Amino acid sequence: MMIYYNQFKFYSLMIFCFLSVMNLAQAKPKIVTTISPVAGIITMLTGDSAEVIALNTNGGCPHHYHLKPSDLKHVNDADIIIYIDEKFDGEIIKLSKKSNARLIRISDNKQINFMDGAGNINYHFWLDLNNILPLQQQVSQALIKLMPEMKQTLMANQAKALQDINALMLLKNDELKHFSELIVVSDSLEHFFKNTKLNIIKAYSSEHASLQNYSKLEQILKTDKSQCIVLDLEQNIDIYKKFSKTIAQIDSENWQINERRIDHNFYFNQYIKIINQLKSCRGV
Repeated sequence: MMIYYNQFKFYSLMIFCFLSVMNLAQAKPKIVTTISPVAGIITMLTGDSAEVIALNTNGGCPHHYHLKPSDLKHVNDADIIIYIDEKFDGEIIKLSKKSNARLIRISDNKQINFMDGAGNINYHFWLDLNNILPLQQQVSQALIKLMPEMKQTLMANQAKALQDINALMLLKNDELKHFSELIVVSDSLEHFFKNTKLNIIKAYSSEHASLQNYSKLEQILKTDKSQCIVLDLEQNIDIYKKFSKTIAQIDSENWQINERRIDHNFYFNQYIKIINQLKSCRGV
């Protein structure tokens, strides 16, 4: 009887060890990001091989997001934490002090261009398609160090991401051909219109907050010229209705999601959405 008992213990131990090894092999690295656009870019790279979570699931300006106690568990469980810069979404640093995760600060990446046309830093880098691949390369290097077996998957996904980015560039450039003069009133859109040959007048709302600057905006818009006003979804559209111009509202800030986990097509689909939102300016 003792022999059978010992055999049972032996086989039970073997099964336990086998299942433990299988669980370890199937474990996915957990990547925590602060905002959904960054999570979308990372998921293009990782596909299903990593768990990518965005802490901020709300739409609108990501500057105004305050970390919640429920975010702490995600941060503590993370293998990699990705944020843009202390001046933009740096609150996550407070939560990550007790985490063993590797921190990636996107602003350290010299291949990502944060500069606007005036030489100032604008952190909405994700709207410039030229910035996507440098970020993916930065994260890919960190993941390969963490889990070398992911290298082939990451390389294949990065090749697919390059195809998607090129497709978005073609669609975007084709759509922008239809526009005459755009009056852009949200600085969050700075990177979307970078390196285009459009006739763009920048009249950011932060710059016409004063009465004097608002008067300048009125002079720009009180003309018979064909113009389209482009603003973010969060901006007050009523201010601009009196000018009788076509208005396009663009979802250019943090993209709202129903849950923290994001599909690998999320960034692609959201960028297509922005291009489609601009179509109201066609033929103006």
